[in-house]
Amino acid sequence: MSDNEELLRRSILELRILEGNAGELQARLNVLNVFSNELQVANATIDGLKEEKGGVQVYIPVGGGSYIQGMVDEPRKVLVGVGAGVAIEKETAEAIKSLQEQQSQLESARQALQQQLTQVVQKMSEIRTEINGISRKMSQGTRSV
Repeated sequence: MSDNEELLRRSILELRILEGNAGELQARLNVLNVFSNELQVANATIDGLKEEKGGVQVYIPVGGGSYIQGMVDEPRKVLVGVGAGVAIEKETAEAIKSLQEQQSQLESARQALQQQLTQVVQKMSEIRTEINGISRKMSQGTRSV
């Protein structure tokens, strides 16, 4: 195997690994975006209910795009998830602050992942350029024989 063939083989292998990494990073970004949207909805909902006195009729999502009618008796108390399946009761102002902090942490993680993805995509572009160059050299070498 010639040096060019070996270099081409290694470059293609590296490109495939980077493509896999890029896919994983994109999947993580998608998960963070979904969670970010959920936090925004929760924040807006709590904010909208905080001034209510109680006895507010609402539709509660039960999954699959389905809702059940319910009543909010105490809109000034909210159960907020803190991780590992644990939720803590908080006053609405505290709950909103907690959700905003989670959103901020999530945004930091999203930015870090986006930066990693950008770097991986840039490296993939460099390797593709390298592969194209090697391929041209190899095809020119076979034509001159």
